This record gives sequence, C-alpha cells and structure tokens, in this order.
Amino acid sequence: MQSILIVGEGETAELMAQELYAAGYRVDLRAFAAASDASDATAVIVVGGELDGLASLGGSGDDRRPVLALLPEEALDSGPIDLAVDDYAFLPLRPHELEMRLRRLVDRRGLPDSPDVLHRGALAIDAAGYKVYVDGAHVELTFKEYELLRFLALHPNRVYRREALLDKVWGYDYFGGARTVDVHIRRIRSKIERNHVFIETVRSVGYRFRASP
Repeated sequence: MQSILIVGEGETAELMAQELYAAGYRVDLRAFAAASDASDATAVIVVGGELDGLASLGGSGDDRRPVLALLPEEALDSGPIDLAVDDYAFLPLRPHELEMRLRRLVDRRGLPDSPDVLHRGALAIDAAGYKVYVDGAHVELTFKEYELLRFLALHPNRVYRREALLDKVWGYDYFGGARTVDVHIRRIRSKIERNHVFIETVRSVGYRFRASP
C-alpha cells in the first residue's frame, strides 16, 4: 500500500485525506510545522500554504519524493507561477482529478529517466520495457498495438494514411488490408482513451497523434 503525505490544514486537506484513504492509500495528514520529519511517504501533496519552500518537502537525493502542490486560485493574482515541484493544480479540483494526478506522479517516478521513455501528456511509452502508461496506470497492449501507438506518438501531428501505417508497422510484405489498421486503432483507443484523446481520425485520409492531448 502506498503512503501519501498530505501537508495542510483545514477542511480541504481533511477531505482529500478521506478521499485518498477511501481509494486505498495510507494517508498521513500533517500541518506544515510537523511535515519535515515524515520520510516514508511515496508522494507529498501540499494543500495551500506559502509557495516558497514547497519543493523541500519532497526531500532530496535518492529518497526524494514527488510533490504535488494544490494552490488556491488567488495564487494567480501574484503573477506567473514557477514552482520547483513535480506538478501543481488549482483548487477546487474536478472529481477524481486528485487521484489521477497522484497516480501519474507516482508511476512516472518509477519510470527510468532516459531517452527510452517517451512522454506525451498523460501517456508514457517505455521503449525498453515495451510498456505503456496512461495517467500513471499500466495499460496492456498487444505487440502490434504497442508498435502502432509508438510509431504515431513518435511523429505527432503528422497524418498517416492507412497504407503507410501498414508499411511502417507491419512491413512491406504484409498482405492484409487497410482494415487491419482500423481494427488496431479502435482497440488502442478503447484501452488508452477513457479520459483522453490521443489519436485523431482524419476523414478519408488516415490517423494522426495529437501533440498535446
């Protein structure tokens, strides 16, 4: 069970602690003054508080934990925001957004920081491990589904005809029809696009990967 440190005070922090506890996390809720000695958390969520010093709550070195800062909308009034944290959002959050952002943070922490990992918004493709993650959750794809998705993601915003995708992914000696591409795209979408749109259909032409889903 993953342990989440929530640093904050008041009703908002308490409600978030209850939400994550109900979702199966072990939650440690602390005030800012008592947060520095909590070192066994998987990730840190900071609710409100001063903007300065947020990154230090994650620790340093090999023991560093990802930090998600949740800020009041008034923080926008002070000008551009440049925080040394892993992610931030503004309160109030939409339903389930807290858990979605948290899953993405925790899972991206486990991915190797190397050229083998391709990040496209909420999508992460680990070329070394042949794995795909959406919002931090592992998604099972077949080999050809993985190859097709990776090829499109490597060439964002470029439209590919079905015949071109057959050539690039299946090979020039593949004798199947263009319908094969449609079937694989449909299966990929059913697995990765429950909360996002990554692949767009260009009518009468083919498909393209959105650069910023």
